[in-house]
Amino acid sequence: MTSPRTARLSLGVCPQFTAIDSQLTVREHLMIYGRLKGLHSGHEVKTNVEKLMVATSLYVYADRLASQLSGGNQRKLSLAIALIGEFLNSRCKRWLT
Repeated sequence: MTSPRTARLSLGVCPQFTAIDSQLTVREHLMIYGRLKGLHSGHEVKTNVEKLMVATSLYVYADRLASQLSGGNQRKLSLAIALIGEFLNSRCKRWLT
């Protein structure tokens, strides 16, 4: 890869410990990590976040604080954070369907 943006979008980390901020909502986490990974603000990041929340069944918790999620949903959020930016890739679509 020669483009830093392409490299950032293809990286993902899902740690064994909970690496989420208890003061942020599910949507806020994904918006922040999407921007950190190089998604353009506006339509690109919002579309990616919405589709990823639906795919991981976190949409119903979109505006809930991460500290109020069950352990399983916190793991789903960690997975969504790892996949953000890569979600529109067809390989990820196959994994989540």
